[in-house]
Amino acid sequence: MAALNTTPIIFPLSNPTSKCELSFSDALGWTDGKVLFASGSPYPSIEYKGTMREPGQGNNFLVFPGIGFGALACGAKKVTDQMITASALGLSESLTKEEKEAGLLYPRLERIREVSASVAARVVKAAQEGQVDTISKLRGLSEWFVLLQIVLTIR
Repeated sequence: MAALNTTPIIFPLSNPTSKCELSFSDALGWTDGKVLFASGSPYPSIEYKGTMREPGQGNNFLVFPGIGFGALACGAKKVTDQMITASALGLSESLTKEEKEAGLLYPRLERIREVSASVAARVVKAAQEGQVDTISKLRGLSEWFVLLQIVLTIR
C-alpha cells in the first residue's frame, strides 16, 4: 500500500489484538511512518523516528453512546440512516486542535463523555430533521443549546 499511496489508510479491525491483521508497529515500519492507522483493538503509542505516534481505535464505542443518548434525549421513534450519518459527522468534527496536530484520526478516550454529548446533539438534530423525534422541548434549539441540554442531563 505504501508503494501506491503517499499516505496509506490501513484499518485492521479484527478483535482481539492477537487476531488483528496488522500491528501498529508493523504498519509504521512498512510505510515509513506514513500510515493512517486505526484498529479494532487497542494498541499503545509508539515512538517512531523520534516522534510519539498514537494509533486510532476505530471502534463503535466512539459513537454508540452518543447515538443511544441522542435517540433517548429526543424520544426518537426509530434510529434512521441520517442519525447514524450525523453521529459519524459529529465524531469527525470532535477532534481538538491538539489531536489534529498529533495526527489522530479519532478523539482520545479520555474525552469520551464530551465526544458522546457532541455526537448525541448531532443525532437529536438529525432525528428532528427526519421528524422521528417525540420530545418537543428540544425542537427549534440550535445544536449548541441541544448540546447544553444533553450535558446538563448527564451531569
